[in-house]
Amino acid sequence: MPTQMREQDLKKYKQEVETTLAGIKSHRKPDPNFDLQKYIGTHFTVTGLSMPQLRAAFKHGYSFSHLPLDEQYQIYKYIYFNSEIFDVLLQALFFNEIYVRQAEPEFIFNELIEWIDRIDNWAHSDVGWCLRETGLVYPEKTLAFLNQYHHLITSTAFAAASEKLPVKEKEKLKALRKKSRKK
Repeated sequence: MPTQMREQDLKKYKQEVETTLAGIKSHRKPDPNFDLQKYIGTHFTVTGLSMPQLRAAFKHGYSFSHLPLDEQYQIYKYIYFNSEIFDVLLQALFFNEIYVRQAEPEFIFNELIEWIDRIDNWAHSDVGWCLRETGLVYPEKTLAFLNQYHHLITSTAFAAASEKLPVKEKEKLKALRKKSRKK
């Protein structure tokens, strides 16, 4: 178990990612008739960087990219829960694409439930995607998880998480969600 990082260091790393992305000139052509934030459906500030630009920034790395994965996870988790910039949160999600392949499945499964509440748009619903993909490897555990936490998962994440479930199971979960909303 890695040592807990100091809040001061975590803030510094968050600032580094925010500053790095803010310094990249967007390839998108300005369109006064198109509101990217509204299109994505998020309350987070959107920089307007393209997905290839965001992926390139992640691939290029940050000053902490050489640290052990467990320490990077702490940094990206802090960034995810403390930044108000859409594109910065995506950096943390990109990291999880790598981390989930190498971390203990039980840890990831239990850890990522906390991330779901922060999703307010379709582009960040990769946590739902993660549940969907986890279900391919751990179908019973994933279904049990969805049955237990169906009422806490945002509709965006739920749609992605339940996408590959058998129709019968998906319908049961939808009914449970509907029933829990009436309470």
